[in-house]
Amino acid sequence: MDLSDVHQALRGRGFKLERSTPLPIYSGTLSAGKTSVRVRLYIQDKTLVSLPWIQLLGRPENFPKACAHISSDGFLCYIGRDQAYLPRDRLGAGVLGCLALAEKLIIKIIDNKTLEDTRDEFPVYWDGLDVLLDIPFSIKPGLHKNACIVELPKTDNREEIIWILGEDNSSFAERYKPWGAKDLFSNVLLRIVDIKSPLGALPLNWPPRNLKFLSLWLASIDNDARNGVLESIKDAFRAKSNNVFILVRAINTSCAIFLDLKLVRKLLKSSSPDRFMRAVIKAHAVNVQVTRLTPIPSDPESWINRNLIGDRTNLSGKNIALIGCGAVGGFLSDLLAKQGAGFLGGRLVLIDHDRLSVGNLGRHYLGFGQVGEFKANALERELAGKYPEINLSSSTTRLRETSSIKHYDLIIDATGNQGLSQFLSEIKISTGLPPIIYSWVSGAGCGAQAYLMDGDTNACLHCLDHATPGSSFSLMRVGYELNYKHLGSCGEWLVPFSVPAAIHAAGLAAELAVAWAGGKPNPTLRSILIDYDAGKVVKPISPKKRALCPICNTKP
Repeated sequence: MDLSDVHQALRGRGFKLERSTPLPIYSGTLSAGKTSVRVRLYIQDKTLVSLPWIQLLGRPENFPKACAHISSDGFLCYIGRDQAYLPRDRLGAGVLGCLALAEKLIIKIIDNKTLEDTRDEFPVYWDGLDVLLDIPFSIKPGLHKNACIVELPKTDNREEIIWILGEDNSSFAERYKPWGAKDLFSNVLLRIVDIKSPLGALPLNWPPRNLKFLSLWLASIDNDARNGVLESIKDAFRAKSNNVFILVRAINTSCAIFLDLKLVRKLLKSSSPDRFMRAVIKAHAVNVQVTRLTPIPSDPESWINRNLIGDRTNLSGKNIALIGCGAVGGFLSDLLAKQGAGFLGGRLVLIDHDRLSVGNLGRHYLGFGQVGEFKANALERELAGKYPEINLSSSTTRLRETSSIKHYDLIIDATGNQGLSQFLSEIKISTGLPPIIYSWVSGAGCGAQAYLMDGDTNACLHCLDHATPGSSFSLMRVGYELNYKHLGSCGEWLVPFSVPAAIHAAGLAAELAVAWAGGKPNPTLRSILIDYDAGKVVKPISPKKRALCPICNTKP
């Protein structure tokens, strides 16, 4: 490929060609405010599908200790992978644009404005073995004597082993056995150290491979971090342990270290923890191997909140009953769990008396392996196999009265059964029930809707009249024909609709549930139109009860 345009552009920028084969390398100077920085530019491939690499030739003195977007060998991450591409008709200008981005990044680094970015980037420089932390962030710093670690071994589909660290809990290892976890360490010493300085990579002796360089690195960042390591060595002496696990929580990110003290414990015959620690640091620090670990929070609170934006809340701590585990309810059950239902003191109950049939397979969350099983039971087992610690149960009893669901915080009706839904609506008005979210597919997949009924002024389902084509809140136009299959038979009749329709209905209900939990449920009626030929748009709205509604007016 002709790279003359790139060559001319770089020469015009004052860059010199250092090497032309096998791939071109240039060197030159970037200007970042009052700072001039020598760099090297690498063309990764002659097609220029990939952006060029840019490497600092020396670390400027005014760079802060903790820097994001710069590797230990000086390569700049001036833009995320695959976030941009070079314009094919102006490759030279595109490469100059990369240099401009690098200059902006250097200015940002010098101004110490990349601290927040180091949280996600530090693990790349740390280059540690992943360890999942199934412990709450609220756990206090200090020594924890009875932590435990289980290991997920390599498999055909998992290239690396994974460690999982948990608190002292007899059921911890048992919880992860369905995924092939094995006990690795029990009653392991865990010292948690909190520091007020940011963690960052160093230009030399990085990443640390033994206790000597680990100690030097931590001392350059925060003495509390180094002191935490020293205390952990004394912890091991007191407990007569060969291993100790250290978790350092900084203001920007975290790192973890596993120290193997077996060799020095054999070599040293110290009489006190302090003498043992000083002897290790003074004469044997290079002999203590450091296993670097990248802590990844995997406790429910962490992964539930990870995808929340701003002040959005989740469903943890709530007691939720999901009635109906069919096409909509199956997908909805998984969405509810992902949003916190059944965690952190909450409970999720699945209610459905129906069994999964072959006819359900085309649009259900469950698959062929669960045919013949109760849908609620199969979903309970499926979710329990995906989410450790979920508080989940199922019921296969047909719902004929409401006393069993009155104590929940939220009821979700995903049955699509008009008779049951209308019954629940009437009971809520007459004798009272918790807030109810109804979720359904309109017609034969014309669209999907979800509605929250809560409060004395909300419309009931009779007010809503969503099943009548042409009505205000119906997605179906006047004259919409609802086609059934096998309606005249005693067998399994059905209303045909697409899988996306069920997923849309589940998604609307899940969003409405989170909005309810956050105290901002409006609009309470939410709709998605799928069939634009036979349907009509229903705008988001919070419908009020009709003055002449015969159901609403029966309330004593």
